Amino acid sequence: MPNKVALETLALNNVDIVVSTDNKLFVNNIRQADSVNIDSVDSRVSIEESTETSKVSSIDLRVAAEETIRSTDVDSIDTRVSLEESTEASQVSSIDSRVAAEETARSTEIASIDTRLTNSGSSDSTSIASLDTRVAAEETDRSTDVDSIDTRVSLEESTEAAQVSSIDSRVGVEETGRSTDVDSIDTRVSLEESTEAAQVSSIDSRVAAEETGRSNDVDSIDTRVSLEESTEAAQVSSIDSRVAAEETARSTDVDSIDTRLASAGSSDSTSIASLDTRVAAEETARSTDVDSIDTRVSLEESTEAAKIASIDTRMGLEENTTQVATLALTSGAESVEVNFSNDLSMTAFYTTPAVAAMMRNTDANASIIIPMLVGEVSTTGCKFVFSDNIVGNNYKMDIIVTD
Repeated sequence: MPNKVALETLALNNVDIVVSTDNKLFVNNIRQADSVNIDSVDSRVSIEESTETSKVSSIDLRVAAEETIRSTDVDSIDTRVSLEESTEASQVSSIDSRVAAEETARSTEIASIDTRLTNSGSSDSTSIASLDTRVAAEETDRSTDVDSIDTRVSLEESTEAAQVSSIDSRVGVEETGRSTDVDSIDTRVSLEESTEAAQVSSIDSRVAAEETGRSNDVDSIDTRVSLEESTEAAQVSSIDSRVAAEETARSTDVDSIDTRLASAGSSDSTSIASLDTRVAAEETARSTDVDSIDTRVSLEESTEAAKIASIDTRMGLEENTTQVATLALTSGAESVEVNFSNDLSMTAFYTTPAVAAMMRNTDANASIIIPMLVGEVSTTGCKFVFSDNIVGNNYKMDIIVTD
C-alpha cells in the first residue's frame, strides 16, 4: 500500500507544483485546466455542429417544399391551358360542322330548283321569268345566309382568339409570379447560406480558440501525467520489493502446507479403503435383499394369477347357468304358468333350476303386485300367483332362472 504525504508545495527539477485550497493545480504559478472543462468544450462544439447541420437540413427541406409547390402550380396551369385548348378546338369543330351542314342544305335546294327548272322547261316565258326571279331571290337569300354564317364564324374566331390571348396573358402572369417566387426563394436561400457561412466561420474561430486553449491544457496534463508516472514508478519499485518478500514467505508456507497435505492424504487413503470395504458389504447385503424381494413378488404374482383364473372360471360358469327373461302380463290375470323354452326362449335345463321373479310397471302410480312361486318347479317350467289381479297391460315380470 503506497504511502500518502500531504504537501502544500512540491518542487521537482525547479518546477513548483502547488494545489490550492479549492483543489486547483498550479505549475510554476500557472493554473492547469480540468478535464471536465475540456469535455465541456468538446460537447459545446458538438452541439453547435449538430445545430448547424439541422439548420442546413431545414433550409433544404423548405427549398424542396417550395419547388414541389411551384411544380404543382405549373402542372395546374398547363392542365388548364390544355383544357381551354381542347374546349376551343371542340367549338371550332362544331362551327365547321354547322357550316358544312348549311352548305349541303343549300346545294340540295339548288339541285331541287334546277330539277324543277328542267321539268318546267316547256312552260311559257312568263313562268321562266318567274322561275328566274325566284332563283335570283333564292340565291340572294343564300348569299345573305352565307354572309351571316361567315360573320358568325368570324365572330366566333375573334372570341376564341380573345380567349386564347386571355389565357396566354394569364399564363404569362403566372409564369412571371412564379419567376418572382423562385427569385425570392433563391434570395432567401442565398441569405440563409450567407448567414450559415458566417455562423460556421464564427464556430470555426471559436473552435480554433478552444483547440488552442485545449492544447495548452493538454501540455499541462502531459506534465502532470509525467510527474504521476515518476511517482508511480517509485511506488511500483517499492511494491515489487514487498511482493518478493511476500512470495518468499508464501513459498515457506506452501512447503508446510504440502507436508500437511501429504500426511492428511495418507490418513484419507486409509479411511477411503475402510469405506470401500463397508460399501462392498452393504452392496452384498442389498443384493441378497433384492433377490428375496424379487422371489416374493414372483410368488405374489403367481398367486394373483391363479386367483384371477379362478374368478374368471366361476364367472363363466355363472354366465352359462343363469338365464334372465321378461314376460309381458295381460290385464285381469291372477296367475301365470311359464314354460322356459316356449315363453322365455331359454335353453333346456337338465336339472331342476332355481327360479326368482320381480314385477315392474312404467306407471309411477301403479299398484304394487307381488308374484309368488307356487307348486313344484320342473326342468320345463313353473307357476306364479299374483297378490292382486293385473290391471292394465303395463305390468311386466322379470324371471331369473339358475341351473
